[in-house]
Amino acid sequence: SVPILVTGATGKQGGAMIDALIERKGFRVFGLTRNPDGAGAKKQAEKGAEMLRGDFADKSSIVEALRSCSFSSCQTLKQLEALRQRPSRV
Repeated sequence: SVPILVTGATGKQGGAMIDALIERKGFRVFGLTRNPDGAGAKKQAEKGAEMLRGDFADKSSIVEALRSCSFSSCQTLKQLEALRQRPSRV
């Protein structure tokens, strides 16, 4: 499966992206959040996302989160489908 990092994982857009990725299968979903112990993060974890602590104000936390992933911050699921079909192009 393709590991992907979703930023804003506990927000409306990030949450919707996590839902869509888990539903489509073939992705190992990581969610970035400032508070992995918060209610929103726990909800995403229950769905199957692996929650990572990170804050864009802390560059090292972003770098560390990205080490787990091949792809991040995508805008459309169509891009993800292409990635899953051709993972060697990442």
